[in-house]
Amino acid sequence: MKRKTHERKCLHIAETLFLLLAVCFSSCKDDNIGTSGYDPSKPVTFADFTPDKGSLRTQIHIYGDNFGSDPSKIHITIGNQFTTTIGCTNNEIYCMVPPKAFEGNIKIKIESADGKAEPVVYEFEKKFKYISQPSVGTLLGSEDENGNSSDVDGDFATARFGKPEWLLLDTFGIEKSLIINGKGGPVRKINLEKENVSTLLTNGQGGFNNMQYMSFDATGDTLFISDDHGQNNKDRREIAYILRSEEFRKAHPYVYDRTGYHNVYCARNKSLYYNTYWKGGLQKAVDDPITGNKVGKEIFGTYENSDFGTYMCIHPDGRFMYITGRNCILVSQYDETTKEFQKPTTFVGKEGEAGYSLSPGSSARFQEPYQGTFVKNEEYIKNPRPDGNIYDYYVCDKGNHCIFKITPDGTVSLFAGRGSISSDGNVHGNIDGELKTEARFDNPCGIAYDEETQTFYIADRENHSIRTISIE
Repeated sequence: MKRKTHERKCLHIAETLFLLLAVCFSSCKDDNIGTSGYDPSKPVTFADFTPDKGSLRTQIHIYGDNFGSDPSKIHITIGNQFTTTIGCTNNEIYCMVPPKAFEGNIKIKIESADGKAEPVVYEFEKKFKYISQPSVGTLLGSEDENGNSSDVDGDFATARFGKPEWLLLDTFGIEKSLIINGKGGPVRKINLEKENVSTLLTNGQGGFNNMQYMSFDATGDTLFISDDHGQNNKDRREIAYILRSEEFRKAHPYVYDRTGYHNVYCARNKSLYYNTYWKGGLQKAVDDPITGNKVGKEIFGTYENSDFGTYMCIHPDGRFMYITGRNCILVSQYDETTKEFQKPTTFVGKEGEAGYSLSPGSSARFQEPYQGTFVKNEEYIKNPRPDGNIYDYYVCDKGNHCIFKITPDGTVSLFAGRGSISSDGNVHGNIDGELKTEARFDNPCGIAYDEETQTFYIADRENHSIRTISIE
């Protein structure tokens, strides 16, 4: 009897040990598989991917088996360009097409859960067909965790911007650069070849009260800068100039006048024009026969009943000037007889009325349009217009968070921004991608165009960054 009891106890102990070993074995096996679900004892198989063609940020789904469920273990390149693994299940991987994935080959590397086994590496024979299209990207600039930034020099990875607002493309120097500033901010240089940012001149160094916007002369050797000194008199310097020969680091007085905000150089009559706050008056810097210095001569008041600043942009062949302000764009024609710009008329928008409307001419509505630039349209060269104009006009609209395209006949269309429509109803943000369906800006102000590379540069004020619009 005791022997049977002893045998039952031994059997119970053996059963318990077996269960413990089974649990342990199962646990060890689970540990081997890992929380990712990947089982190294089974092969990883790849079946297919879809779609087989698309552009930047196209969603790619890769199908197979035993992928695991830990995206951090899966590394993907498309066209030899790395992309982030957004998510995965044991039989599907989800990612997006990265920029410049021209080659189209898709490679996947899956690490083991414990990191001990050799990773699985696979490349599809079939290639993804990458379709180049215009898209918005971010060249440089970043924010801290609270969305703040300041002017910090350095390489593209570390450089930052406070409130970038005005851009000039500098192709006159040895290296192609962007010159940038903001209201009261420093003049800075973005070297596009060396990929670094440096400060040229600050308010204090240049003796500015409140540095405003700038323009090059025809040679690119002189940079004119306006100053908002806040005075309705001609006792203070309104325009200063800085020279390339001095590395743009020393300000010299050019014109003493009432406060203003912007200036533009006209190569056609070799004259500098600038504005004042009062009636948005267009001034021309002329020689004073008595002193020999430059003085301001008012050409016209832009507005009849309003005091407001303006931004000017002269057509590449000098035939007219666009004047932006009070939510509209006016046009001033150049008179070949008098060699002077004439009183402007409204081109698009309506003075003082804000909104968002892509209607033509005076029916269009803007909300704080800022800097603009002329861009050659090849279609106008193939099929000449009656007026001979071969340029469209692209302008930043700060309040509408977008870039508008305006044709010579006043047709207004959305070029970029206000994409990624979501439930929050916002049209501003910081999103790269397709121009109108994905991309978002936040108070874009400055714009410059590089005809050689067909690239737009955008000073995106509240995103503290320099964005690009280009065809890859």
